Formats: sequence, structure tokens, C-alpha cells
Amino acid sequence: MDSKLNQLLAQLPRGAVITPAWLRAKGIDRNLTAHYLRSGWLASVGTGAYFRCGEKPDWSGALWGLQQASSPVWTGGLTSLELLGLGQNIPLGAAPVFLFAKPGTKLPAWARKGAWFRPLTLQAPALFSKVPPDKVSYRTATVGELTLKISTAERAVFELAYGVHDEASFEQLDHAMQGMTTLRPEAMQTLLEGCALVRVTRLVLLLADHYQLPWLKRVDQSRLDLGSGKRQLWVGSTIHPTFHISVPKGFLNAVV
Repeated sequence: MDSKLNQLLAQLPRGAVITPAWLRAKGIDRNLTAHYLRSGWLASVGTGAYFRCGEKPDWSGALWGLQQASSPVWTGGLTSLELLGLGQNIPLGAAPVFLFAKPGTKLPAWARKGAWFRPLTLQAPALFSKVPPDKVSYRTATVGELTLKISTAERAVFELAYGVHDEASFEQLDHAMQGMTTLRPEAMQTLLEGCALVRVTRLVLLLADHYQLPWLKRVDQSRLDLGSGKRQLWVGSTIHPTFHISVPKGFLNAVV
């Protein structure tokens, strides 16, 4: 086994997907990559990505590979809450892995088409008009040997609220918010002030108020843009009398 291969295997976490750019940074060019493929040390996944032969990378390996290639993508919403141990109230099932990214970002074909055991779904909304500091938005989580960039619990709430478009997605947010008692008030203030979508801001405040979450008392709501008028998100919903946005029928009568 040559020295470069030794170094490669020593630096390659189990379950990781790697790209040609990552290999080049390790001093492994196209010809050497092809040699490792022929020799059975590496295997390819689609075009432009590889993994250690004999392994079966899942979504975490794919995300690690994307992030190592400087793709501006991270797990968000439900997936981040799951990784943070905050998904107890949320019926996950065989949920997709929810990825978020900067507007205009697209996944390469190898990531879109790969068999990752859980499907990847990417959203790239312009969710904030003021870019929040990284310490407010992101943190890391470890999956196996892989360290991944994920949304903080605070940002994940906004990403989950972004996806509300019917009763089922509202209930998903509702279940999640019930457990959001320890969110950082300063982070929530920053995200609420920077949120570009009135409907998202209203949903977050509505549920925080509904469940009397303690951090809400430390948020200065006078600094928030709540827009004007009503926001009906789906047909058949009821408009909340205070926040003027859709809630399921019967929600207002629910006992907290």
C-alpha cells in the first residue's frame, strides 16, 4: 500500500463521501484516483463522488461530502431538531432529510440521485433579510465519525415554520414548538427581527404565545415586523384572532 493511500484512508472518516476536489487537496490527482478505483480501494457514487470500497454511505456521508466541498448546505428544520434530540414530540417515521441552503444552491447529480437510505430534500429560501450571525444559526452535530454543520434549534424552528402550507405541516410545527422551552431569547430576538417572511414570524410567535414558552417574555415584540392583513395559508383554515394567520379548525379551543 503506497504512502498516499495510507494517508487517504487515515483521513477518511467511515461512511464519508468524497469529491475530486477533496482528493486533490490531499495530493491525489485524477490518474491516482482512477488507480484506486481499479484496485478496489475506492468506489464511485454517480459521477464526481467516491467512498471507501465496502461501505454503504447514507445521507450523513453525502452531506459531509457536500460540506467538505464547500457547498453552502446544512441540515435544517425537522432533521436538525431530530439530531439535537428535540424531536420527541414530532412523528418522524421514515422522514426525508431536510437540507437547507443559500438561495440559488443546487445539489450535484450524485447527491440528488444517490441511494442514501433516507431521501434528501433541499430548500433554499430567502428566509432572512438580515443574515444572522453564525453562532445564532449554526452548530455542529456528530453522526458516527462525521461532524456535520446543522441549524441551531432556534433557526430550525423558522425553517420548519417556512414549510407550513396545510394542516399537517402546521401540526408538525405545533408538536415541535411544544418542546421549545429552552431556546435562547437573544437568538430568537435576532432571528425574529431578521426574518423576511411575515407568515413565518407570525407562526413562530403564535405558537410561542399559545404554549407560553418562557423565552418569549424576553423578546421585544415592538421591534418586529408583523406586516398587516390576514394570511390564509390553506383553504379551510381558521384565522387566528390575534396573529391573523391560518390555524386548523379546533386549534383555538385546544387545551394547553
